[in-house]
Amino acid sequence: MTPFGGRFLVHGGRLVPVEGAWGGDLVMLEFPDLARAEEWYRSPGYQAILPLRTGHAASTVVLVEGVSDGYHASDKLAQLFPDGAPPSGR
Repeated sequence: MTPFGGRFLVHGGRLVPVEGAWGGDLVMLEFPDLARAEEWYRSPGYQAILPLRTGHAASTVVLVEGVSDGYHASDKLAQLFPDGAPPSGR
């Protein structure tokens, strides 16, 4: 991961489900951006060790674009509802 700027944020630590069901562990990695995460995932180095995970664990892998520094949830609301509050009942 290091050549791609990646690091572990979570690696199977204690988790406490508070809404919904959760079964299993969680591993969360951070990369400088989505493109670097994709480069890491497709890299020959990761592809060479991928069978260690896929052969021994059922898992779901997603790459997700994060938010930038200074992000506020209200920014997303303004994007979703440029005319103000969401319609009632939503």
